[in-house]
Amino acid sequence: TPPVISDLGSNTGQTSTTFTWTTDELSTSYYFYSTSTPVDLNTSPSINDASLSTSHSLNIKGLTASTLYHFIVESTDASANTTDSSELAFTTSS
Repeated sequence: TPPVISDLGSNTGQTSTTFTWTTDELSTSYYFYSTSTPVDLNTSPSINDASLSTSHSLNIKGLTASTLYHFIVESTDASANTTDSSELAFTTSS
């Protein structure tokens, strides 16, 4: 079964954000983001960490201040079961 994503959180500044989430089993961390919606998992910028963990944290830098971003987090377990969060949004500070 795919991992269950929960406890999504963020710490957002003017040009960066750190996103955190947990999973109920060891899995990878993937974060897709875009200023347009829907977020396209094939073409949107992304950042990832292939190490397996239940506590996930990814830092994205180089964002534009006062801008609305949409994002999806994704986690894949050791058996290649993948789950995505729903699309969410945040705004960088001015």
